[in-house]
Amino acid sequence: FNDNFWKDWRKLMTKEEKAQITSLAKCDFTTIQAYYAKLSEEKKLMKKKNKAAQKEEEALVETYGYCLVDGHRQKI
Repeated sequence: FNDNFWKDWRKLMTKEEKAQITSLAKCDFTTIQAYYAKLSEEKKLMKKKNKAAQKEEEALVETYGYCLVDGHRQKI
C-alpha cells in the first residue's frame, strides 16, 4: 500500500515538493488524522441532533398533522 501511495503521490507533487519530501517514512500525518477524527465526531453529533429533531417533528405531526373529516382521520 505504501509503495503504491508513494508512487501516486509523487506524480501529483510539484518539483519543490519532490525536493523537500524524499521519504514517506519521514512524513507526519498525525495532524491530518486528528482533523479527520474531529470531522467524524462532528458528523456523529450532527446525526444525533438530526434524529432528535426528527423525533420532535414526528411528535408534532402526530399531534397536529391530522384532522377528522366526516369521522375519518386524515393527514393534513
